[in-house]
Amino acid sequence: MDVISRVALGQNKTLQFNNPNVELVKQVLYVFGNNPFDYWAHIFPKIGPFLKKVMFAIGKFKHIPIKECVNQLYGTVAKRKAERSLTNSNEEEGKASVDFIDLILDVEDNSVTDGIFQKTNMKVSKKLTDEEVVGQCFIFIIAGFDTTANTLGNTAWFLAKNPKIQQKLCEEIDDICGNRDEISYEELGSMRYADVVMKEVLRHYPVAAFAASRECQQPTTIGPGIEIEKDVCVALDLFTLHFDKNIWGEDSDEFKPERFFDLSALQQMSYYPFGGGARLCVGMRLAYLEEKLILIKILQNYYIRECSETEEKLKQTGNVILVPEKVTVVLEKRKH
Repeated sequence: MDVISRVALGQNKTLQFNNPNVELVKQVLYVFGNNPFDYWAHIFPKIGPFLKKVMFAIGKFKHIPIKECVNQLYGTVAKRKAERSLTNSNEEEGKASVDFIDLILDVEDNSVTDGIFQKTNMKVSKKLTDEEVVGQCFIFIIAGFDTTANTLGNTAWFLAKNPKIQQKLCEEIDDICGNRDEISYEELGSMRYADVVMKEVLRHYPVAAFAASRECQQPTTIGPGIEIEKDVCVALDLFTLHFDKNIWGEDSDEFKPERFFDLSALQQMSYYPFGGGARLCVGMRLAYLEEKLILIKILQNYYIRECSETEEKLKQTGNVILVPEKVTVVLEKRKH
């Protein structure tokens, strides 16, 4: 949460282990898709926007985590707008720090309306409304907080279960990073084995599979006469797609990071833990950077080992975000 708050939301000092957003976001994730408003909106999608207004109206008199989180983000966006205005007036914009919230405010335009964009032979410029700016921040903080942590838990389990793969990863870290505390962006980018390990973990457990869902903006037909009406939500079955033996081979059930060194065109189109296309997860690269850095810091000093209590299989739970029920491993001090 501290990383997300500082990188994305303009928090200018560390609040690690004392960040008030942690408990609030946990509450949001707990009730997400698990309350009567979501229940009836799923049964009757057309009344969804009305139910949203009702829920937010009730939030004025009753604690509703999503409402509180959104209100805080509106306040954060307003504060950053004021800071940017002051910075510009002092002509010190080049000296100011720039984070994610600045990037999305740069494309703010409340006059824009959403719709279908024809991109053939033309340049499309999509601006963001106030509501969309807050929505992007909301997704960043909700998805960025839990997904990276859960993926790291899954990664620790796979490394404990596959010591030879872990050894290769440790060797790459030793070769590129050594025991240095500071790791450069270029060094992170050169760690190819770390890349394929993370991708293989996400192939097995795409923690944010909901990112591959879309809303159809105009009637269309796909495949063998499958008609999809306007405003219909479509979700991709990643768990079938990521283990399809016709795509990934007979060893699709195995943990084999090396498969990502030479993906076929079909495999590239079938790997969707972050969604794809124009609405690819905005935090994908940040998630990879976070996980790489944390793995480096751990594996510079420890091996992740299996023990008598380590799970034979990981049990995944959760509603919107996939969560390992528990991950039990031990850390063994490395001798350099």
